[in-house]
Amino acid sequence: MILETKEKYYKISKEGIALLKYIIESYDGAAVVRTVDKTEMILEIMIAPGFEEVVDSVIEELSDELGIVTIEKPNNVDPL
Repeated sequence: MILETKEKYYKISKEGIALLKYIIESYDGAAVVRTVDKTEMILEIMIAPGFEEVVDSVIEELSDELGIVTIEKPNNVDPL
């Protein structure tokens, strides 16, 4: 049985990108963060199975401080 990652998309303040990436990726194996639109500051977070609640709680905790807003998948996302 192959488990797949879940992708979520967020807009974030420019200043918050590095901090969010550092915090999310410090949970070893939980998720990978990539910037998909540097102009609009849109991030894709690819979440490993079983870590959805961890990532959601981090996002919720930091949303006000870093200006994080959940968005739908943008049309311009290049596949890996």
